[in-house]
Parts: sequence; C-alpha cells; structure tokens
Amino acid sequence: MGKVGRLQEEGNKKQLKKINAMRTKTLYRCDAQKIDISRFPNFHITGSITGMKKLYYGKNALLVRCGSWIYNVSSEPEVYYNIAH
Repeated sequence: MGKVGRLQEEGNKKQLKKINAMRTKTLYRCDAQKIDISRFPNFHITGSITGMKKLYYGKNALLVRCGSWIYNVSSEPEVYYNIAH
C-alpha cells in the first residue's frame, strides 16, 4: 500500500472513530415516562458528548436523547437497543 493509501485509511479510521464517539439514539417522551428515564445520569444537549464519554461515562457508554437531555442508559442496555430509535 502506498503512502496515499495509508493516509486515506488513517483518515477513514479517524472519521469512523469520531462518528462512533458522537452516536446517540432518540427516546420519545411517552417511552421515557414508561421507563422513568429521570433515574439515569444525564446532561444537557449543549454539553459535549465526547467530553462526557471521555471524562465520566467511558467510550462505550450507551446514550439516548430525550427532549433537551442526553441520558446514559448503560446500566440497562435494553433501553438503548430495544426501546430507543
């Protein structure tokens, strides 16, 4: 692989890493009320997803957005995988 190919591959890895760092799913308010979303740790949407994952939640945290808040639902993965969209 030439130098150009390596640079493109590194760029693709960085872009994929950045996309994964910012990923959240949406949770509708009616679903949030059913599972009592307020019991999970949260931060406002103006906060930094990358920063919160890096400093507090860990890079593999499962985050869902509901209204103006982003919640860490890692303690109950079924919320992220089965209920959120």
